[in-house]
Amino acid sequence: MLRIGITGGYGSGKTTAAQYFRKKNYPVIYADPLAKKLMSENLELRKKLISLLGEKAYHADGSLNKHHVAQIIFTEPGKRREVERIVHPAVLASIEDDLSQIAAQRTSPLAFVEAALLFEARMEAMLDYVIVIIAPIENRIRWVAKRDKASDEEIRKRIAAQRSDEYLKNRADFVIENTGDIHFLHKRCAFLENLFLTLESSDE
Repeated sequence: MLRIGITGGYGSGKTTAAQYFRKKNYPVIYADPLAKKLMSENLELRKKLISLLGEKAYHADGSLNKHHVAQIIFTEPGKRREVERIVHPAVLASIEDDLSQIAAQRTSPLAFVEAALLFEARMEAMLDYVIVIIAPIENRIRWVAKRDKASDEEIRKRIAAQRSDEYLKNRADFVIENTGDIHFLHKRCAFLENLFLTLESSDE
């Protein structure tokens, strides 16, 4: 079974690409929701994050205060790196466990991991290939504004806080340029799907 990562900047369309593979019945692990789940449920992580970010990091009911945490992560690089240092090892361990279970079931030749911070977490070490999705910044701003009802300024700040497309492209095995045409995106995903299936079968 091949392990394939999918990443890209904020609003690039990486989740849309991941959904293509999910609809083709391949297992897809979504790292960002997994991280939020662990931040809410893992007591050791909770203690460390409250110590770093304050009591406001969690709501009174114990759920993660996503807005508060996001505000800090995207405006304070030092604290963002500390949050990553705390959370990434737990996320990687959970993903490795999930991928091992999927491989043991022998029901799929391919498994995908969608992760915004794939390279920051050094996740590529556990993957066979990495797909990077890139898109023009104005398209990304328009898509995110429609999806999240966020302001232009807020979206630009979040994009600026992430790695550049050039950084991502230089570390990718495959790059898909997302123009906004979903049929174009799906065609590129289908091409890579067939390539991965050929590569996987050739390893047997």
